[in-house]
Amino acid sequence: MKQPKVAIIITTYNQRDKALRLLRSIENNIKYKNYRVYFLDDSNKGIFEKEVKKRFPKVRVFSNKRNLGFSISNNILIKKSIEEYNPDYFLLLNDDTKIIETSWLSKFIKIAESIDGGIFGCRIYNDNLSNQLVVKKGKILFYEGKKDFKKDKLYLETQEVDNIIGACFLIKREVINDIELLDEGFSPAYGEDTDFCYRAKKKGYKSIYVGELSIVHSGHSSAKTLDQKFLWYLKKRNSIRLEWKHFPLFKIFYYTLIHFGSTLKGDKKLFISNVGLLIKAYIYNFKRINEIKMLNKDLK
Repeated sequence: MKQPKVAIIITTYNQRDKALRLLRSIENNIKYKNYRVYFLDDSNKGIFEKEVKKRFPKVRVFSNKRNLGFSISNNILIKKSIEEYNPDYFLLLNDDTKIIETSWLSKFIKIAESIDGGIFGCRIYNDNLSNQLVVKKGKILFYEGKKDFKKDKLYLETQEVDNIIGACFLIKREVINDIELLDEGFSPAYGEDTDFCYRAKKKGYKSIYVGELSIVHSGHSSAKTLDQKFLWYLKKRNSIRLEWKHFPLFKIFYYTLIHFGSTLKGDKKLFISNVGLLIKAYIYNFKRINEIKMLNKDLK
């Protein structure tokens, strides 16, 4: 039986060393035969594109003339892979991840082929192989540290979850055909993975955590290069968009209280600044309320 085609989708923003590490890990550790790598440099410099083409001639390499963000860049590659390769699966990987098991992709696809699901993720390790993300009884648990997952078999179970974290995101082609691409309104980053899972769930596709498989993720590598005030604003802006797209009014009100309460946390000197940034985030979404309503209508 012929193996399903897998398009591995990678975008990077100023993460040369981590991105090269990922590409090397794919080249050295993936024994699955029927895949093609699509790589996009979103740092708007174009220099890295030439280096990747030279080092990894089998990789399809592209670059943006300006920084467009995660969802737009991934959508560019997804569309390009459909045009050229017509894949059965799309595997979206963050540029700071690393493949550590040679049979990882083969097992991932075998499980995806045998389970009623549309989107798949796996256990995520830190660089030192301690747990960064696991799932227990359907609940995502972050930063579990050095806790030995082998002593708790619930971490190793394959189970349905509300959403998959976008560091490692395996999508069946039929899901893309049905709900289309990532919402580019979340660009440059944050929230697009959860939104995609919520949209898929409304169309009847399950998100599945595969506990027996794992990948390394350095975590927040690109975010560390951004201004922290802008990062705080961006997370709030996209959280609000996500809430308005998917939550009922009472829950939106509840999260609004949480957002304003969060301005009191941390350095008290930043309170006025954070309130201003939060108001800016709400204004940004109010200006796009008709677009959000239209997207909600399309999901029904």
